[in-house]
Amino acid sequence: MIPAVSSAQIAEEKLEGARQALADFDDYFVRDGGRWTSPNPDYEAGSDQPPHYGLEFERKLDGWAITTRIFGIREDGSEIDYWEIVTAWDAKAETVAVYQFGRGGAFMVGTGHTNPDGTLEVVLHGTGWDGLPIGYRDVFHLEGPDRFVIDAYHPDEEGELKLTRSNAWTREKSAPGAGGGEDS
Repeated sequence: MIPAVSSAQIAEEKLEGARQALADFDDYFVRDGGRWTSPNPDYEAGSDQPPHYGLEFERKLDGWAITTRIFGIREDGSEIDYWEIVTAWDAKAETVAVYQFGRGGAFMVGTGHTNPDGTLEVVLHGTGWDGLPIGYRDVFHLEGPDRFVIDAYHPDEEGELKLTRSNAWTREKSAPGAGGGEDS
């Protein structure tokens, strides 16, 4: 005899699978304080460009969401925020939903997923601070426990996505017991 399985049990198993998928996607980034830095390849001394960029990942809502802050690190060590991102599980679409908010009213929405080759991919589209459409695709290559590379693809004049930048990110280790945020 085949045991009866209720739709509630199936839904609970799907939710647990979703939660695990999100945890696997984000644990890598949140671990050890969740702070990463990358040199700015466009930096020139004395320019208004920061010499480094930073990412800070923090777990929220009992692990159901991750917030990410994207910022520049100036020569004097001060920081300037560029983007805030919320990543969460979309139960209806059964995918990772990504919402990105930027300076001046820029807003993008999209999805994130793991590719068969183990890379992570985020595709976003929306409106820039100037009211014009924007969008991109980022592919994350995890190269070790404390290093990953993001290949950034942006549309060219014909609207085709082209690789425009690759940034290598290195984890900044925090003091034991610090960071990564468990909840808010």
